[in-house]
Amino acid sequence: DWTVTELKFRFVAKEKDGSIRWDRKFKQSIIPIEPLSTGSCRIRATGVEGVSSFDWNIEEALGYKVK
Repeated sequence: DWTVTELKFRFVAKEKDGSIRWDRKFKQSIIPIEPLSTGSCRIRATGVEGVSSFDWNIEEALGYKVK
């Protein structure tokens, strides 16, 4: 029932030993994603050279309800 217009992500960059290099949140306005469909977006981050792994998740999705 919702059209998504903005996503908020959390990315955690980890070193080889598992320690956290950085923990960042990003907000991305997107081309609206209609109900029951998919979309994509890209986020560029600095300070990723030599990062061993990333954990990420969508923290929040914003949009409006379709009538």
